[in-house]
Amino acid sequence: MSDASNSTLTYLLSSTSYSLAYTLPLLCLSLVLTFAGTFLMLDRSRSFPPQADYAALPGAFEKNRKRKLTWFLEGGIGGLACGYTTGLHLTTFLSLLIPANTTSAPLSSKSFLAVWILVCIVATLVAGRWRYAALGMAGISGGGLASLALSVIIHPSLAPRIILTAIFVPLLTFLVLFFYFVPKFHSRLLHPTLRFCTSANGAFGIILAISLLINPRVDAWANVWERLWLRNGDGWGTGKEKGLSAAYCAFLVSGMAADWALRWWIGECPDEKWDKYLANYMAGLPNQADRAGIFEPSKSFWDRLFVRNDKLDPIIFPPNSDLKATPKSPSLPISPPGGLFNKSRAQSRNDKLRPQHPGSRKRKPVKFGAIDELSSSDEDDDIKNSPLIFPPLSYSSSTPTLVDESPKALRKKHTTDDPAKPLMIDYDAELAELKKLKGTNIDNIPDYSDHEEEDLTSISQRRQSQDHGPWSPAFMQRHSPASSADGGKVLSVPSPGALPVPATPSLIKALDRLAIAQREAFGQSSASLPTPSTSVSGEGEGQGAQKHHTPETRATKPTLKEEELEEEDNARAVANARRERAPRWENFWREVRVKAQT
Repeated sequence: MSDASNSTLTYLLSSTSYSLAYTLPLLCLSLVLTFAGTFLMLDRSRSFPPQADYAALPGAFEKNRKRKLTWFLEGGIGGLACGYTTGLHLTTFLSLLIPANTTSAPLSSKSFLAVWILVCIVATLVAGRWRYAALGMAGISGGGLASLALSVIIHPSLAPRIILTAIFVPLLTFLVLFFYFVPKFHSRLLHPTLRFCTSANGAFGIILAISLLINPRVDAWANVWERLWLRNGDGWGTGKEKGLSAAYCAFLVSGMAADWALRWWIGECPDEKWDKYLANYMAGLPNQADRAGIFEPSKSFWDRLFVRNDKLDPIIFPPNSDLKATPKSPSLPISPPGGLFNKSRAQSRNDKLRPQHPGSRKRKPVKFGAIDELSSSDEDDDIKNSPLIFPPLSYSSSTPTLVDESPKALRKKHTTDDPAKPLMIDYDAELAELKKLKGTNIDNIPDYSDHEEEDLTSISQRRQSQDHGPWSPAFMQRHSPASSADGGKVLSVPSPGALPVPATPSLIKALDRLAIAQREAFGQSSASLPTPSTSVSGEGEGQGAQKHHTPETRATKPTLKEEELEEEDNARAVANARRERAPRWENFWREVRVKAQT
């Protein structure tokens, strides 16, 4: 065993030139490894070889070409830096360990220079060319240098230092290689583990270069390798050593944070992943006629062992659920019943609770023309811009009325003798009887025609022919004194039987209210007028509570004598009422005429 003073790094780098040749490249590459080692090794600044698992493309007639020696920088710049520093630290460790523990003579400065340069060149080329070599060197150097720095910080005894180094080196090397071969652990575990190794390697090189360059040198860090075979040394535990130890921790943490920020900001290069994916896809195609083909890239052993649930590659191979799902057929929107023309109508509670019997008769639906007949050329642009909305088919043209059916307004048919059961009304039969009372032909006049308009027009023409003198409004003629003396001709409210339109419950209600108002205005003598309810229902006043249990009776027309008596009574009542109101009405209409003339 040689002298311990000759087995130190400061002895091998005794001159300044050797120290600069050793420390300057180490310092520069250590800075790169500390802050961007993993980013430059895995994410960027590296090339990858194309996959050659298949012989030729399908359908192509390619000849076998000679292989050319091509240099691929799989390790990237990070692999080159890691190979250089790993070779340098390994050469230094062996150059100091062998003379300290054997009888071999120590190396001279020139011999040491030649040895570490040759080793660094080989290690740099190997780590730059093959990615696995770069990862292995990163794990070995990171584990050994991190354990050695930890020994400087906590100052354990010799045995724990050796055990700590023996644990860190194989553990980190195995984890880095294992996480790399399993794609599931690439982003979650491989990058953090490799980032720790490269940052530990770089921070150790920075502190070692600083301790060799400053004057005086810090022997505790300059001769840090002797802690693996010496129990105690000079300068251990001093303030300068602790300061450099704190700097090592700061470089380690800041380097890992900077490397993570670079990957988050710039990201990884997707070229390799895409090239590998396409190569595996082409390798799975049926290039040869004697095999059926796989049509999906084959999975590696690690992919089959560790199944990835979050692996999404739907570019070429969509999931089976998407292929099995049947596409939805396009359907036209359907507008709600009634659409924009639907009116909110009040519906009685009796109509809601009334059950629909299968034997009951319903109104026939109103049929309109086809949809194409309603369209025009001017509406083509609107049809193109908006989708067609077809209303649902309606099988009923009747709508609920605004009033409930009163027993005085309509004749009701009892299905049974029990009055508690609902009553059924035949509207068609009621309409036919009303038309018979009028004396018109049912077959010649439709339900909805212009017959009513013709009757009103003829009546207005007869009135105009009978008028004499200057024209005046109808309300002025009715309230003038001269009209009271003209034989007592008073406009009476027509009975529902004489109406040319169907007598609906709402119309009958209105006629009832009009008759009541007439009796209140012209006196009790006008009560002899036939009210709409009595003329339609044909029920006597003496029937009372038994009107629901008596059979139906048809209303008979009054005789000519009875009509004359009723008209005379009405004329007398109107004349008496007008005589009482004559002074006031004459003054009122006189003012109206004066204002109209002026």
